Amino acid sequence: CRQIGIPDMHLARPDHPLAGAGHANAVDRARFPWVVARPDTPHHRHWRLMFEDQHVPAPANPIICGSVMAVRELLEQGDYLALLSREQAERPVQVGHLVRIGPPVEATRRPIGLTIRSGVRPTPLQRTMHDLVRDVAAERSSRN
Repeated sequence: CRQIGIPDMHLARPDHPLAGAGHANAVDRARFPWVVARPDTPHHRHWRLMFEDQHVPAPANPIICGSVMAVRELLEQGDYLALLSREQAERPVQVGHLVRIGPPVEATRRPIGLTIRSGVRPTPLQRTMHDLVRDVAAERSSRN
């Protein structure tokens, strides 16, 4: 199965100071508090590199949170920023609870895939699952 990679996006509440500001740079984003994943995750490393690559210190003391629901609540309640995947943000953005700040962050693109041992003879249920994963991957890749 081919891999897909979907970049994350910066998100905030609709009346956040950076909302509608076009492309906010690392200096702009560093002025605000962040809600981020645990330090031992690829997501956290991407967040930190987003600042380091621009020679900007990452904001000190971000809120560490593993719950997407809690992240969304925090974003809606203050001037926080967060990186979330399109899937995690899709519904709150559609209903106007959150907005994207700038374009998707290409550096956060993580490979997502399914490995199937060669020569395997999947059961009918496994074959259905493989087909569904392939269909979703193809559909998601075409949206990028």
